Amino acid sequence: MIEAAERVARRDGPGAVTVEAVIREAGVSRGGLMYHFPSKLDLIRALVEQDVRHLRTALIGDDEPSGATPPSTPAERLRVYLDACAPEPGDRDYAALVAALAEDPDAASAWVQLQRELDQLDIEQSEPGDVRTIVARLALDGLWLSNLIDPDRFTPEQMDRIVTTIWPGPDTTGKSAS
Repeated sequence: MIEAAERVARRDGPGAVTVEAVIREAGVSRGGLMYHFPSKLDLIRALVEQDVRHLRTALIGDDEPSGATPPSTPAERLRVYLDACAPEPGDRDYAALVAALAEDPDAASAWVQLQRELDQLDIEQSEPGDVRTIVARLALDGLWLSNLIDPDRFTPEQMDRIVTTIWPGPDTTGKSAS
């Protein structure tokens, strides 16, 4: 049912996630859906929590065993964040988060908590005063939101140039590429 709701959000937009749409997409009865998710907000919160759980595992690695080593530096963490959230065709677009914010800002509390944890990790692991990875993550969030609003705004080539400008990535010495 969660996957069905995510398909609806991706295909038809975050505002299209309704109980009726998810029932049709999942092929379940109203009672079946309502048993697991008593309200639309409960369903959307479950979607957000699933997205945050996937992202948390990739970035911090503390929610569920994935077999992968989580990134250990702010630059590595930003690269994983970029790969997870940068708007590219076929990637997760976190439309559920937008649906949650439209329904109830408190539904996004898991996302807020993860962002705060990432900020703290980046501050602790960077040189004093260096907040470049946080600024880059904020810019990526803006790009991601822009892409949700208008997915045809930039061509893939333009998107690549924009993302590379936001974060060119570290070179082999660990300093930012120029």
